[in-house]
Amino acid sequence: MRDEPTKGRALEHIGRPGALVVKATAEAAELVKDWIVEIAHFIRTSDNPDDAFRALTLWADRREEDNRFADLIYQSAAMSWMAGQLFVRMFEVPNSARSLADVRVGSDASFLGRPFAAGVETFLERDILTPEEFYSKLGEFRQRGFTATRLATRALREKAYRQLLSALEGGSTFEEFAVAFLDEGPGVTRSYLKTVYDTNVATAYNAGKFRQLTHPDVVAQIPFRRYVTLQDPRVRDSHKPLHGKVWDSEDPEWHAFMPPLGFRCRCSITGASAEDVDPVHLAREVSHPDPNFTGPPTILIEG
Repeated sequence: MRDEPTKGRALEHIGRPGALVVKATAEAAELVKDWIVEIAHFIRTSDNPDDAFRALTLWADRREEDNRFADLIYQSAAMSWMAGQLFVRMFEVPNSARSLADVRVGSDASFLGRPFAAGVETFLERDILTPEEFYSKLGEFRQRGFTATRLATRALREKAYRQLLSALEGGSTFEEFAVAFLDEGPGVTRSYLKTVYDTNVATAYNAGKFRQLTHPDVVAQIPFRRYVTLQDPRVRDSHKPLHGKVWDSEDPEWHAFMPPLGFRCRCSITGASAEDVDPVHLAREVSHPDPNFTGPPTILIEG
Protein backbone atom coordinates (compact mmCIF):
# COMPACT_ATOMS: atom_id res chain seq x y z
CA MET A 1 0.00 0.00 0.00
CA ARG A 2 1.26 3.46 -0.77
CA ASP A 3 2.10 5.88 2.04
CA GLU A 4 -0.12 8.73 3.24
CA PRO A 5 1.82 11.52 1.47
CA THR A 6 1.36 9.67 -1.82
CA LYS A 7 -2.33 9.19 -1.07
CA GLY A 8 -2.59 12.90 -0.37
CA ARG A 9 -1.02 13.73 -3.72
CA ALA A 10 -3.37 11.33 -5.47
CA LEU A 11 -6.36 13.04 -3.88
CA GLU A 12 -4.91 16.43 -4.77
CA HIS A 13 -4.48 15.49 -8.42
CA ILE A 14 -7.63 13.44 -8.84
CA GLY A 15 -9.85 15.58 -6.61
CA ARG A 16 -12.57 14.72 -4.12
CA PRO A 17 -15.95 13.41 -5.29
CA GLY A 18 -17.67 15.53 -2.64
CA ALA A 19 -16.67 18.70 -4.48
CA LEU A 20 -18.27 17.34 -7.63
CA VAL A 21 -21.47 16.65 -5.67
CA VAL A 22 -21.61 20.25 -4.42
CA LYS A 23 -21.15 21.64 -7.95
CA ALA A 24 -23.69 19.31 -9.56
CA THR A 25 -26.23 19.92 -6.79
CA ALA A 26 -26.00 23.70 -7.20
CA GLU A 27 -26.47 23.48 -10.97
CA ALA A 28 -29.36 21.01 -10.64
CA ALA A 29 -31.07 23.26 -8.09
CA GLU A 30 -31.03 26.14 -10.58
CA LEU A 31 -32.56 23.91 -13.26
CA VAL A 32 -35.30 22.76 -10.89
CA LYS A 33 -36.07 26.40 -10.07
CA ASP A 34 -36.60 27.01 -13.79
CA TRP A 35 -38.86 23.96 -13.97
CA ILE A 36 -40.97 25.22 -11.06
CA VAL A 37 -41.42 28.61 -12.77
CA GLU A 38 -42.52 26.85 -15.97
CA ILE A 39 -44.96 24.57 -14.13
CA ALA A 40 -46.47 27.52 -12.27
CA HIS A 41 -46.98 29.35 -15.57
CA PHE A 42 -48.79 26.40 -17.14
CA ILE A 43 -51.05 26.05 -14.11
CA ARG A 44 -51.78 29.78 -13.91
CA THR A 45 -52.97 29.81 -17.54
CA SER A 46 -55.20 26.73 -17.19
CA ASP A 47 -59.00 26.94 -17.05
CA ASN A 48 -59.70 23.57 -15.44
CA PRO A 49 -57.87 20.51 -14.06
CA ASP A 50 -57.94 18.67 -17.39
CA ASP A 51 -56.31 21.66 -19.12
CA ALA A 52 -53.69 21.75 -16.38
CA PHE A 53 -52.90 18.05 -16.72
CA ARG A 54 -52.55 18.36 -20.51
CA ALA A 55 -50.28 21.39 -20.09
CA LEU A 56 -48.16 19.61 -17.48
CA THR A 57 -47.86 16.55 -19.71
CA LEU A 58 -46.72 18.74 -22.59
CA TRP A 59 -44.17 20.38 -20.27
CA ALA A 60 -42.84 17.00 -19.09
CA ASP A 61 -42.54 15.74 -22.69
CA ARG A 62 -40.54 18.80 -23.69
CA ARG A 63 -38.29 18.67 -20.64
CA GLU A 64 -37.48 15.00 -21.30
CA GLU A 65 -35.64 16.28 -24.36
CA ASP A 66 -33.72 18.91 -22.36
CA ASN A 67 -30.13 17.71 -22.20
CA ARG A 68 -29.08 19.98 -19.34
CA PHE A 69 -30.41 17.87 -16.48
CA ALA A 70 -29.43 14.60 -18.19
CA ASP A 71 -25.92 15.89 -18.81
CA LEU A 72 -25.48 16.85 -15.15
CA ILE A 73 -26.29 13.30 -14.09
CA TYR A 74 -24.39 11.67 -16.94
CA GLN A 75 -21.23 13.75 -16.71
CA SER A 76 -20.94 13.71 -12.92
CA ALA A 77 -21.33 9.92 -12.91
CA ALA A 78 -18.92 9.38 -15.80
CA MET A 79 -16.26 11.66 -14.29
CA SER A 80 -16.59 9.86 -10.95
CA TRP A 81 -16.31 6.46 -12.64
CA MET A 82 -13.13 7.57 -14.40
CA ALA A 83 -11.74 9.06 -11.17
CA GLY A 84 -12.32 5.81 -9.28
CA GLN A 85 -10.28 3.93 -11.86
CA LEU A 86 -7.51 6.52 -11.83
CA PHE A 87 -7.32 6.33 -8.05
CA VAL A 88 -6.78 2.57 -8.10
CA ARG A 89 -4.20 2.73 -10.89
CA MET A 90 -2.33 5.69 -9.41
CA PHE A 91 -2.54 4.96 -5.70
CA GLU A 92 -3.48 1.36 -5.05
CA VAL A 93 -1.17 -0.26 -7.60
CA PRO A 94 2.55 -0.16 -6.72
CA ASN A 95 4.97 1.28 -9.25
CA SER A 96 2.38 2.98 -11.42
CA ALA A 97 3.65 3.36 -14.96
CA ARG A 98 3.00 7.09 -15.09
CA SER A 99 3.40 9.84 -12.51
CA LEU A 100 0.61 11.47 -10.56
CA ALA A 101 1.36 14.76 -12.29
CA ASP A 102 0.18 13.30 -15.60
CA VAL A 103 -3.41 13.94 -14.51
CA ARG A 104 -2.73 17.68 -14.48
CA VAL A 105 -1.12 17.99 -17.86
CA GLY A 106 -2.09 21.39 -19.28
CA SER A 107 -4.21 22.35 -16.28
CA ASP A 108 -3.90 23.45 -12.66
CA ALA A 109 -7.24 21.82 -11.84
CA SER A 110 -7.63 18.37 -10.33
CA PHE A 111 -9.09 15.70 -12.59
CA LEU A 112 -12.57 16.12 -11.11
CA GLY A 113 -12.25 19.89 -11.41
CA ARG A 114 -11.67 19.79 -15.15
CA PRO A 115 -14.30 20.24 -17.88
CA PHE A 116 -15.87 16.98 -18.99
CA ALA A 117 -14.20 16.88 -22.43
CA ALA A 118 -10.79 17.49 -20.87
CA GLY A 119 -11.42 14.76 -18.31
CA VAL A 120 -12.28 12.28 -21.06
CA GLU A 121 -9.11 13.22 -22.96
CA THR A 122 -6.94 12.81 -19.86
CA PHE A 123 -8.47 9.44 -19.00
CA LEU A 124 -8.09 8.04 -22.51
CA GLU A 125 -4.43 9.13 -22.59
CA ARG A 126 -3.67 6.72 -19.76
CA ASP A 127 -4.74 3.67 -21.82
CA ILE A 128 -6.61 2.11 -18.91
CA LEU A 129 -9.45 1.00 -21.19
CA THR A 130 -9.73 0.56 -24.92
CA PRO A 131 -11.70 3.34 -26.67
CA GLU A 132 -14.39 0.76 -27.50
CA GLU A 133 -14.82 -0.24 -23.85
CA PHE A 134 -14.77 3.36 -22.72
CA TYR A 135 -17.31 4.78 -25.15
CA SER A 136 -19.63 1.80 -24.68
CA LYS A 137 -19.78 2.52 -20.95
CA LEU A 138 -20.10 6.26 -21.58
CA GLY A 139 -23.16 5.54 -23.71
CA GLU A 140 -24.69 3.62 -20.80
CA PHE A 141 -24.10 6.57 -18.46
CA ARG A 142 -25.69 8.93 -20.95
CA GLN A 143 -28.76 6.71 -21.28
CA ARG A 144 -29.09 6.64 -17.50
CA GLY A 145 -29.03 10.43 -17.53
CA PHE A 146 -31.95 10.58 -19.96
CA THR A 147 -33.85 7.95 -17.98
CA ALA A 148 -33.36 9.91 -14.75
CA THR A 149 -34.57 13.09 -16.47
CA ARG A 150 -37.70 11.34 -17.71
CA LEU A 151 -38.46 9.95 -14.26
CA ALA A 152 -37.82 13.32 -12.59
CA THR A 153 -40.05 15.33 -14.94
CA ARG A 154 -42.88 12.81 -14.77
CA ALA A 155 -42.66 12.71 -10.97
CA LEU A 156 -42.82 16.52 -10.85
CA ARG A 157 -45.82 16.52 -13.17
CA GLU A 158 -47.69 14.02 -10.99
CA LYS A 159 -46.78 15.81 -7.77
CA ALA A 160 -47.78 19.23 -9.09
CA TYR A 161 -51.07 17.87 -10.38
CA ARG A 162 -51.93 16.13 -7.09
CA GLN A 163 -51.12 19.30 -5.15
CA LEU A 164 -53.24 21.33 -7.56
CA LEU A 165 -56.29 19.08 -7.13
CA SER A 166 -55.91 19.20 -3.36
CA ALA A 167 -55.66 23.01 -3.42
CA LEU A 168 -58.70 23.36 -5.68
CA GLU A 169 -60.73 21.12 -3.36
CA GLY A 170 -59.69 23.41 -0.52
CA GLY A 171 -61.07 26.46 -2.32
CA SER A 172 -57.90 27.88 -3.90
CA THR A 173 -57.87 29.31 -7.42
CA PHE A 174 -55.38 28.37 -10.14
CA GLU A 175 -53.65 31.71 -9.62
CA GLU A 176 -53.40 31.25 -5.86
CA PHE A 177 -51.99 27.76 -6.26
CA ALA A 178 -49.43 28.95 -8.84
CA VAL A 179 -48.20 31.66 -6.44
CA ALA A 180 -47.94 29.15 -3.58
CA PHE A 181 -46.20 26.64 -5.84
CA LEU A 182 -43.55 29.21 -6.73
CA ASP A 183 -42.96 29.94 -3.05
CA GLU A 184 -42.99 26.39 -1.72
CA GLY A 185 -42.17 24.25 -4.74
CA PRO A 186 -42.97 20.55 -5.07
CA GLY A 187 -40.68 19.46 -2.22
CA VAL A 188 -37.56 18.98 -4.36
CA THR A 189 -35.14 20.61 -1.93
CA ARG A 190 -31.42 21.18 -2.29
CA SER A 191 -30.94 18.56 0.44
CA TYR A 192 -32.88 16.03 -1.64
CA LEU A 193 -30.84 16.84 -4.74
CA LYS A 194 -27.62 16.50 -2.75
CA THR A 195 -28.67 13.02 -1.64
CA VAL A 196 -29.39 12.11 -5.27
CA TYR A 197 -25.98 13.33 -6.44
CA ASP A 198 -24.18 11.88 -3.41
CA THR A 199 -25.56 8.48 -4.33
CA ASN A 200 -24.96 8.94 -8.05
CA VAL A 201 -21.34 10.04 -7.62
CA ALA A 202 -20.45 7.55 -4.87
CA THR A 203 -21.89 4.64 -6.83
CA ALA A 204 -20.08 5.57 -10.04
CA TYR A 205 -16.78 6.27 -8.24
CA ASN A 206 -16.85 2.90 -6.51
CA ALA A 207 -17.94 1.20 -9.73
CA GLY A 208 -14.78 2.60 -11.33
CA LYS A 209 -12.72 1.27 -8.43
CA PHE A 210 -14.48 -2.10 -8.71
CA ARG A 211 -13.69 -2.33 -12.40
CA GLN A 212 -9.98 -1.88 -11.72
CA LEU A 213 -9.88 -3.93 -8.51
CA THR A 214 -11.18 -6.90 -10.53
CA HIS A 215 -8.80 -6.31 -13.45
CA PRO A 216 -6.30 -9.20 -13.83
CA ASP A 217 -3.30 -6.85 -13.94
CA VAL A 218 -4.35 -5.18 -10.70
CA VAL A 219 -5.23 -8.48 -9.00
CA ALA A 220 -1.73 -9.79 -9.82
CA GLN A 221 -0.10 -6.87 -8.00
CA ILE A 222 -2.49 -6.35 -5.08
CA PRO A 223 -4.30 -9.67 -4.48
CA PHE A 224 -6.30 -8.71 -1.37
CA ARG A 225 -9.24 -6.40 -0.69
CA ARG A 226 -9.75 -4.44 2.55
CA TYR A 227 -12.91 -2.73 3.81
CA VAL A 228 -12.22 0.74 5.23
CA THR A 229 -14.46 3.15 7.14
CA LEU A 230 -13.51 6.72 8.04
CA GLN A 231 -13.60 5.77 11.75
CA ASP A 232 -15.36 8.94 12.81
CA PRO A 233 -18.65 9.51 14.68
CA ARG A 234 -20.63 9.60 11.44
CA VAL A 235 -19.85 5.97 10.54
CA ARG A 236 -22.96 3.80 10.79
CA ASP A 237 -22.95 1.35 13.70
CA SER A 238 -23.69 -1.46 11.24
CA HIS A 239 -20.61 -0.55 9.17
CA LYS A 240 -18.13 -0.24 12.05
CA PRO A 241 -17.56 -4.01 12.42
CA LEU A 242 -16.52 -4.19 8.76
CA HIS A 243 -13.51 -1.89 9.18
CA GLY A 244 -10.28 -3.72 8.42
CA LYS A 245 -11.95 -6.89 7.12
CA VAL A 246 -9.79 -8.45 4.38
CA TRP A 247 -10.71 -10.83 1.57
CA ASP A 248 -8.66 -12.63 -1.03
CA SER A 249 -9.51 -10.93 -4.32
CA GLU A 250 -10.59 -14.31 -5.71
CA ASP A 251 -13.24 -14.60 -2.99
CA PRO A 252 -16.44 -13.20 -4.55
CA GLU A 253 -17.86 -12.37 -1.11
CA TRP A 254 -16.16 -8.97 -1.15
CA HIS A 255 -18.18 -7.98 -4.21
CA ALA A 256 -21.33 -7.86 -2.06
CA PHE A 257 -19.65 -5.41 0.33
CA MET A 258 -18.55 -2.93 -2.33
CA PRO A 259 -19.73 0.52 -1.19
CA PRO A 260 -21.85 2.50 -1.05
CA LEU A 261 -23.86 0.37 1.35
CA GLY A 262 -26.71 2.84 1.76
CA PHE A 263 -27.36 6.56 1.22
CA ARG A 264 -24.33 8.75 1.94
CA CYS A 265 -22.14 5.78 2.82
CA ARG A 266 -18.52 7.00 2.84
CA CYS A 267 -16.81 3.63 3.20
CA SER A 268 -14.45 2.16 0.63
CA ILE A 269 -12.74 -1.05 -0.38
CA THR A 270 -9.05 -0.80 -1.19
CA GLY A 271 -6.43 -3.10 -2.60
CA ALA A 272 -3.70 -4.59 -0.40
CA SER A 273 -0.55 -6.61 -0.96
CA ALA A 274 0.25 -9.81 0.93
CA GLU A 275 2.68 -8.06 3.29
CA ASP A 276 -0.05 -5.56 4.24
CA VAL A 277 -2.53 -8.23 5.32
CA ASP A 278 -3.08 -9.36 8.90
CA PRO A 279 -4.23 -13.02 8.82
CA VAL A 280 -6.63 -12.26 11.67
CA HIS A 281 -8.59 -9.81 9.49
CA LEU A 282 -8.50 -12.25 6.59
CA ALA A 283 -9.94 -15.08 8.67
CA ARG A 284 -12.66 -13.22 10.58
CA GLU A 285 -16.24 -13.51 9.41
CA VAL A 286 -18.56 -10.56 8.91
CA SER A 287 -22.25 -10.14 8.27
CA HIS A 288 -23.73 -7.82 5.71
CA PRO A 289 -25.22 -4.70 7.38
CA ASP A 290 -28.44 -5.06 5.39
CA PRO A 291 -29.97 -8.57 5.58
CA ASN A 292 -32.33 -7.73 2.71
CA PHE A 293 -29.50 -6.54 0.47
CA THR A 294 -29.67 -7.99 -3.05
CA GLY A 295 -26.44 -6.58 -4.47
CA PRO A 296 -24.29 -3.46 -4.39
CA PRO A 297 -25.36 -0.61 -6.69
CA THR A 298 -21.89 -0.65 -8.24
CA ILE A 299 -22.74 -4.03 -9.79
CA LEU A 300 -25.54 -2.35 -11.74
CA ILE A 301 -22.79 -0.42 -13.52
CA GLU A 302 -19.99 -2.98 -13.60
CA GLY A 303 -21.84 -6.25 -13.14
